[in-house]
Amino acid sequence: MAIREAVHLQNDGADADEVRRWMAAVAQHAEGIIPTAFDSLKVVQKGTPDMSVDVGAGACIIQGDENAFQGSYFCENDATVNLTVAAADPTDPRKDLVVAQIEDAFYSGAINAWKLAVVTGTPDPSPSAPAIPTSAIQLALLDVSAADTSIVTGDITDSRLSQLLDFASMTRRYGKWKAAGSQAVVTATKTQIAFATITEDNYGMEDDANSKDFGVLGLFAVTGHIDFVAEPTSGLIILEIDIAGADHTYINTFTGATGVDFLGFHLTRPMAPTDNVTFFLTHNHGSNRTIASTSELEIIQLPYGRVLS
Repeated sequence: MAIREAVHLQNDGADADEVRRWMAAVAQHAEGIIPTAFDSLKVVQKGTPDMSVDVGAGACIIQGDENAFQGSYFCENDATVNLTVAAADPTDPRKDLVVAQIEDAFYSGAINAWKLAVVTGTPDPSPSAPAIPTSAIQLALLDVSAADTSIVTGDITDSRLSQLLDFASMTRRYGKWKAAGSQAVVTATKTQIAFATITEDNYGMEDDANSKDFGVLGLFAVTGHIDFVAEPTSGLIILEIDIAGADHTYINTFTGATGVDFLGFHLTRPMAPTDNVTFFLTHNHGSNRTIASTSELEIIQLPYGRVLS
């Protein structure tokens, strides 16, 4: 039929596919976790590590891929689920995926359910991740070393993406970091600042002390403060925040006056997945300055942050 029935007519019950198509339209056909908490459906090592991982409680939206009018599915998990990881190859490493997947027998197969599952990759000296299954979203990438006997935190790459409905309550915090302690800034020398200590879950953001990659399209706030071990007595402090992508660099500067022992910063702008942010400090005091470990960086994906391309 060319014109589909309107959803939720007062005197007509809604079919399941009508509800799914309505949900897909409301979500603008986006899929991913629903960030009710920072650890929603997060994949972590088991308490006593072995060849399995734990998936936390949470919820997600999964877009059906088998039919243009299949719509979106709401899926919820209310307790930790343990998933077995296949035994490691004795010779070569491999990459596995942890996914959330819909199985709908109306479109294929005989199962009507959603599941959390591990998709086992192929061992190889230079392994690649397997393909994401039909009607599924990726939650994590697992690096399974040759002859491995347990999966630990360092083997797990968080690859959840936020479905991020455009509601004010749906702010997605990427992470908060403290500066590496006792970083010296020589007079009149542009010096890069390292934010090395994660103080809150980084939620999948690349953890590099000197550079933070955004990873997804969105509207982001970059905010924080630079603290100094001793209060300067003269001269200026200039903080440069560079946001660089494949074909652009945006430079933002913040200036601190004489006699301040900290410098605050805040900027908000759209970011591309390949954009990264770095921080540089320059001063013209007569002696070197030392950055305190209380200095802090916070990066937040804001509501309305899903940019349409």
